[in-house]
Amino acid sequence: MIPTRSSLSTLTGVILIVVSACSGGTNAGGNGLSLSFASMPKTAPTIGGAVSTGFITQTVGANTLVINKAQVVFSKIELATVSTATCTTDSHNSECDELRADPQVVDLPTSPTVTTALVSVVPPGTYSSFEARVKAVASTDQGGAAFLAANPSFTGVSVHVEGTYNGTSFVYDGKARADLELAFPTPIVVDSTGLNITVNVDLSTWFVDGSGALIDPATAGSGGANETLVARNIHESFEAFEDDNKDGRPDTHH
Repeated sequence: MIPTRSSLSTLTGVILIVVSACSGGTNAGGNGLSLSFASMPKTAPTIGGAVSTGFITQTVGANTLVINKAQVVFSKIELATVSTATCTTDSHNSECDELRADPQVVDLPTSPTVTTALVSVVPPGTYSSFEARVKAVASTDQGGAAFLAANPSFTGVSVHVEGTYNGTSFVYDGKARADLELAFPTPIVVDSTGLNITVNVDLSTWFVDGSGALIDPATAGSGGANETLVARNIHESFEAFEDDNKDGRPDTHH
């Protein structure tokens, strides 16, 4: 549930929305939609770990991994509409079917909390699904050239992590991809109430192998022995769900 063609601020800023070209108007009278981020284990932890001083700390055997910064690039964030009053059946403008945001960098929380990163106002209407993609941004993507000009260090990079492994500092820059799609069982009508979607990312799985042992991030960079494994771990760590009470868990509707 999110924006159209406008530049998104990072982390805690408010997004100014411009309704897609087919409507030719503003979204005055729209209602609040927030996109939050969490770093919660999807299941009960199976490896030793603790949260210390706001950082994710994992200790397995003689090895200790600390993640104190994790950033991901969302190359696409969009909300699909069921229908709009201004987009007719003979319209050939694909943007009549969705509200889309430009690429942005998001700082993930490095403690088990839920952070509201994006707050938006969307036009009243009925929405069928939320989609997002983590991917390195290309200059040909919508908003890609402006994004890369503003974030040159993310050229060819979709994930940036900083921390320590056994006390030695590391920086991991990877090209992992992840696709999120949240199809609402019943289309959601945005009218007088707000809506929050939480993207949960299980950071505790990123640098762990199949046996539960920690992976040295120095081996996970481009050309490294664990590059593919860590990229797959990151790919599988994302999930999205409606979370209006912002507790980091899917809402249960009766």
